[in-house]
Amino acid sequence: MQTRTRKTPHGYMTETNILLSDSMQLSLTTMKRSSGNLTTTAVVTIREGQFFSHRMFHDYNKTLLTSRVARCTPKALETQHAQALQSLDVIRDTIDHHYATIN
Repeated sequence: MQTRTRKTPHGYMTETNILLSDSMQLSLTTMKRSSGNLTTTAVVTIREGQFFSHRMFHDYNKTLLTSRVARCTPKALETQHAQALQSLDVIRDTIDHHYATIN
């Protein structure tokens, strides 16, 4: 598990990718949305060959945290992202339950 903050053309973004299995990956992403909110999301992608894909309305996708900040600084991103990472065990349990109910 490695967390990385980088500047994109749309502003700063903090991302953590966690392998859940050989074919599943969890991506936690914190960034400022067009609404002005600082948002942390959790998205599961499935490995298909050499690529990861996300199937809308099937694979896990959830907004974990939302806050209003005056400026989207790397420190603000990393603080909110760390809050989301503290509940990683709960997120994994929710993902397990999600895939147990749809399969």
